[in-house]
Amino acid sequence: MDIVINPTKCSETSITASNKIAKWISSLIRIPLVDDKKTAFQHIGRKINRVYLVNGVFAFCDFRDQIKTLCDGAKEVVWIGNDYALKIPTYLKNAKNIKRIAQYSNYDNMSCHKIVDFNKLLHFDGRAKEYKKSGLFYYGAFRENRINVFKHWFSKSDFDLHVSTSTKNMGDFYKINNSIKFYQANQDIRNVINSFQSSIYLEDSIKNKKITLTPANRFYEVIGSKVLLFFDINTKQTLANAGYWDDDFSVANASEINEKLKDYDSLRTKQIKLFKNMDFKKELERDFLSVI
Repeated sequence: MDIVINPTKCSETSITASNKIAKWISSLIRIPLVDDKKTAFQHIGRKINRVYLVNGVFAFCDFRDQIKTLCDGAKEVVWIGNDYALKIPTYLKNAKNIKRIAQYSNYDNMSCHKIVDFNKLLHFDGRAKEYKKSGLFYYGAFRENRINVFKHWFSKSDFDLHVSTSTKNMGDFYKINNSIKFYQANQDIRNVINSFQSSIYLEDSIKNKKITLTPANRFYEVIGSKVLLFFDINTKQTLANAGYWDDDFSVANASEINEKLKDYDSLRTKQIKLFKNMDFKKELERDFLSVI
């Protein structure tokens, strides 16, 4: 039998990308989901062919020993990676026949690596609405590898800046620009995005130039919400590789955003049309089943 393991509990209301991926794999290929100590013990001693191990923060997992036992006893372990910053735990690197399916390139030359864009799972087909708050909306954590990017885009602007983030991150954003309007990150983002006029697609400043990425979940969530999404010029490689790049949405600085917002209606209409009828989830299903 095969199983999928997630280091944190996959509750019905969880919005964490890795949790969604674990549940999706379990449902798609009809295999048990192990996401706590109880379900882990249920499978110890059984004959396991393949373990799909979804990346996560293992430091806070209370059934790491059971995960190691299940992986050590399996014929094959497949690491499911949706964040290049989350590494395979050291105590699992010696598991038999370990492979990786991830949404980033094989930057560390792993012997068996396949690319699948799991973030397509986050896309939803929302209804286009009239915005209530003008300007630019960004949501997410204050990532260390994105500090210079935030400073470039958010230090000064001629339009309203809106940021949804956790309470602990608000102070860091506030230091960059004390005019930012903040929103608590405590609800389904799908119910929040469409209140805003526009958003921007940003990426980490990655020192390891060998890493190439697939689009982050924000790309699919904003596109799905029918909110105008600007593309940071520095994300061209990622979006071009995915087939989504269009110069009309490209911006290099806040001044260019301000200029393009003057052409808001036509740009938004074009972007909605560009991605209309694209079934990202079906594409993901096809790609994943092909790889496994």
